[in-house]
Amino acid sequence: MGGDGQVGLEFLLILSSLMILLAAFTLPLYLEAKEGAREASSLAEARDAAGRIAAAVNAVYAGGPGASQEVLVWLPRGVVGLSVGGYDHLEVDGVTARDGEVARDG
Repeated sequence: MGGDGQVGLEFLLILSSLMILLAAFTLPLYLEAKEGAREASSLAEARDAAGRIAAAVNAVYAGGPGASQEVLVWLPRGVVGLSVGGYDHLEVDGVTARDGEVARDG
């Protein structure tokens, strides 16, 4: 009769050891996948913001002298500047961020 408790205890010890080993192997894989997903998400956000800015630049250029357009975009963390080029006499003015000025032609 006393062996039933020992078998249950051994089963719990083996099961808990296997769960610890499983966690030790899967946690690094999870963290790596999470970081990759975060990076892909940031790249998609940056690509979307760049597309919206490019569309606004094209619209202003097509509008001719005096044309203006305001674009609100959310840039991911780590963006330290932006550069606009490809058009003659195109000025980018008023590029601001919540935490200060964004460097232009940087």
